[in-house]
Amino acid sequence: ANSAMYSMFGQEINTVSKAVILLGTESIGHLALGLKLIDGLSAASTGSINARSEMEKAVLAGHIARQ
Repeated sequence: ANSAMYSMFGQEINTVSKAVILLGTESIGHLALGLKLIDGLSAASTGSINARSEMEKAVLAGHIARQ
């Protein structure tokens, strides 16, 4: 939540509660679900660290696109 996209609020987001207020519970839920899916896929495969990084980027890009 400290990205340039949210800098218009003029304050640093330094607690989880502030991030939840700013992002919303639905967005937090989508991010958590996506990251949990990545963890499950990573544990099930012997894929590279690059694959995990790309999956994380995809989840975050999806979140940004929904905004």
